Formats: sequence, structure tokens, C-alpha cells
Amino acid sequence: MTKTRYLNTHGILPFENMVANYVKEINNHVLYRVTPIFKGDNLVTNEVLVEAKSVKDNGKGILFNVFVYNIQP
Repeated sequence: MTKTRYLNTHGILPFENMVANYVKEINNHVLYRVTPIFKGDNLVTNEVLVEAKSVKDNGKGILFNVFVYNIQP
């Protein structure tokens, strides 16, 4: 999907790193999903829904559901 650099580095990357560090340290599986949200006929996503949940501990290690906006200051 087309996104701004800011969305990638300041929006999604911190959550990706959180999940990656958790998997490396705890060796637990994580369900991870990123869903782009488009408005109208816009071909560039307006925002992204980022979700994650650790599997073996039913979300006690990692659990989030956040909207990240595709903006560039």
C-alpha cells in the first residue's frame, strides 16, 4: 500500500518493533494484522488499523488495536 514515510517510521514501526522484540525475548507467537482504510475513491490509504495479540498467553504479553494516520508533517 502507498503510505508516507512518517506513517512507516513513526506510526507502524514502533508496533512492529514491539512485536519483534517480544517474539525474540519470549519465543511466543503473535497474531499481527495491518488493515489499510481508504475513504471514498482515494487510492492512498487515509489510516491504518494495526492489531496484535500474543497467542500462548491470550494477549497478556502483547495486545493492542490502534489507528495510525497516514500523515506527513
